[in-house]
Amino acid sequence: MLEQLLNSYLFKDIDINHLQDIEQFTAKCEFEDGDIIINENDTRDCDIYFLLSGQVEILSTSGHLANNEVVISSHEKDILGEITWILRNKRTATVRSVGDSFLLKIDGLKLEAYFENNHHAGYQFMKQISKLLARRLVSTDDLLKQVLWNL
Repeated sequence: MLEQLLNSYLFKDIDINHLQDIEQFTAKCEFEDGDIIINENDTRDCDIYFLLSGQVEILSTSGHLANNEVVISSHEKDILGEITWILRNKRTATVRSVGDSFLLKIDGLKLEAYFENNHHAGYQFMKQISKLLARRLVSTDDLLKQVLWNL
């Protein structure tokens, strides 16, 4: 699992010793076609998942336009569950495996506790999460502008 952490850009600036510590509370998970990985509105955990291989689809029942429809279909999207980990709120969407998929699950509470005691590693991780969320926001903004322009 250390290799997967090393290959994720979210951990790219974190020292190998810290990654070896983080590896202790990660688990490799395998899902088959149709398996639910994350349930929308679930509040039981704040674990983070990294898609190692395969495909998932992200579904939502919240909102006026979405009615249990696929919102995003993703091939090897880096991270899932990061919003719940950051905000400590309920899961914002359901994630379902399309075919066989392999994910790396990181215990969110243990990760946060680790970063509380290892500030530099936490800073590096949060910096990468911030960049990821900023890129998603820019992409969403561009899409919204396109939709509004077409109206």
